[in-house]
Amino acid sequence: MPPPTPLPTPPPPAPPDLPHGQPPREEALWAWGFLIFLFYFMFQAVFYAQGYIPFKGACYVTYAYRTLLAGFLFFGLGLWLLPERARRLAGGWGLGLFLAVTVLYIGVVVATRPGLALSNDRAEALRIGVTSLLKGQNPYLQRTHLQNPLSPLTASFLLALPAQLAFHRPELMSLPLLALAFGALAWQRRRAAARIPLALLALIVLLNPVLIYELAWGSDLMWGSILIMLAVFALDAGWIALSALALGLGLCTRTVYFLFVPLWALYVWRQHHAAALRWALVTAATVLVLELPLILWNPSCFFHFAPLGMTAGKLSLATPAGDNLLADAFNHLLPGGAARSTLVSGALLALAALSGWRARNISQLQLGMAVVVMAALFLMGPSFLLDYLDWVLWPLFGVLVGHAAKDRAPAS
Repeated sequence: MPPPTPLPTPPPPAPPDLPHGQPPREEALWAWGFLIFLFYFMFQAVFYAQGYIPFKGACYVTYAYRTLLAGFLFFGLGLWLLPERARRLAGGWGLGLFLAVTVLYIGVVVATRPGLALSNDRAEALRIGVTSLLKGQNPYLQRTHLQNPLSPLTASFLLALPAQLAFHRPELMSLPLLALAFGALAWQRRRAAARIPLALLALIVLLNPVLIYELAWGSDLMWGSILIMLAVFALDAGWIALSALALGLGLCTRTVYFLFVPLWALYVWRQHHAAALRWALVTAATVLVLELPLILWNPSCFFHFAPLGMTAGKLSLATPAGDNLLADAFNHLLPGGAARSTLVSGALLALAALSGWRARNISQLQLGMAVVVMAALFLMGPSFLLDYLDWVLWPLFGVLVGHAAKDRAPAS
């Protein structure tokens, strides 16, 4: 009797596919690494070493952060002690209530402590800009009490208008925008079937030191980042026109965001082909409608004094960060004045174009934006301020909630 034929060895099981919309593991790891570095840097930095920040501001930011974090930890401990069924019920409603109380706490404290912003003129710049426009005056001819020109663009003034008219505190618009941003992140997380728990997402978004610092000082730097994050999610959902509109609004909040133009243009062109023209037209029209009136009002002021004049001035004084031989050598190699401004801005735009050309999904698009901003902050050197880190946060949050490009056909 012949021996039985051995059964063929089955091939090893293939690794399970990631859910639709879940970013590849290495992209999520890059995002987590970025966040850990930013949070570590915020706690290592000496807040009061920067001349415009009084020590009481550093104490307040740290205190607010620890208070909110302690509340979140006690909330989690309370859930853990509940029976399983009650834990499930309390988890969703309790988390929503806690987040609402957190936002209310931040709003009340910021609203009742205007003295913290005495040495920071971001909120004052918004107030002066909105008031000047309502009076029919050119906002960019004005200065703050620190003798700084106004750097926000038109969309920032428009966003600040409701809070200025209602409370004379334009920086309070950060609170509804923050709620909008978290809602958009939760929507994209659900749509993309991302694995990050909602509680963890809430923790890193609402209770991170960078954002607490931003809210405590009444800054508007996150407004444009939120709009651009909304543009990313709309693009991923196939809403090309809405994405282009949100991007145009985001570009018109701060001049730094124009570094993203080649990145976005190349990405949209490679991914959406014919729809890229519609996207470009809507974005360009939004920017022109918002900025052209102020440009024509006083072109010399707009380009040479504020807001573009301020940006060019910072680039012309760009000194690579770092107290070491490499940074010193790099600094000496750069030319001075307008030549330095041209070289630095050209290098950043080239980096943005390369990032857009290489991006294959919206997670890579957002990582590219984070890399471009970090490169810009490195080149700014002494001009780098802690609240600028807010520009890096929101692209990373977008990576962690995934992308859902596989769930739909590319827009045509």
